[in-house]
Amino acid sequence: MFKLLLRKMKSLILVLMLVALFVQGEEPKVYSVILYHKANPPYSYFNNNVRAGIFHDIFKEISKLSGLKFKFVMFSVARGKIQFNQGKADIEPGVNIIWRENEAVPGLFSISYAYSREVILAVNEPYTDDVTKLYGEVVGKVRGYRHGAFEKHFGDDKIITNDNTSERLLIEQLYNKRFKYILIGEATAAYYAHAFEKYSNFTVAYEISKTPVSMRINPKHPQLLEQVNAALETMIADGTITNIYRKYGYVLKPLSEDE
Repeated sequence: MFKLLLRKMKSLILVLMLVALFVQGEEPKVYSVILYHKANPPYSYFNNNVRAGIFHDIFKEISKLSGLKFKFVMFSVARGKIQFNQGKADIEPGVNIIWRENEAVPGLFSISYAYSREVILAVNEPYTDDVTKLYGEVVGKVRGYRHGAFEKHFGDDKIITNDNTSERLLIEQLYNKRFKYILIGEATAAYYAHAFEKYSNFTVAYEISKTPVSMRINPKHPQLLEQVNAALETMIADGTITNIYRKYGYVLKPLSEDE
């Protein structure tokens, strides 16, 4: 009886050891993070063939704090939405819930970690709170980008828009006085002013919008929400988020001071 019990105990121990070895050898889940365009500074770009940018740095820090593993996948905006809706992409960074409310899979949204500001940028032009003062002006913008309620100010007798393919080209056209004004994200404008001295005299002529942004998580991974939120809360509290933005030339006010 004792020998039979001993054999069973040995068998159980062997099974537990095999299970432990299997668990230790199991590869951790790697979550895909959507990036739009190969070069979209300051959010995502390559610096001497090394990936850099705000999103890269934020997820590197989230990984350190949570133990989660991430990989970046690059798509067009349209393709990225399809991949997310089909469950083939796990996280879309830097979006607001309103921007995706009409998607087939709206997603789960983390806490907000920053505000995204859209502005009209100029060269040494005064700031105005009255958008109608810009009526009759030609403003460069990126083709295909949507600007929500502000688009009611576009028209032949209002703000006249002229499309281009990227923020980088708009910045250069503003510098060369092809445009007097361009419509651009403030963090993007700050990055170029920080990286290239010739753009340092650009000024904000009008603030279009200020929108809180979050991480959009595919609902097939609900466990991610708590882990990502915990990491973001730490990064907001200790100033990591602010420091990441500052690294790329943008002075980001803490959320608590930017209401």
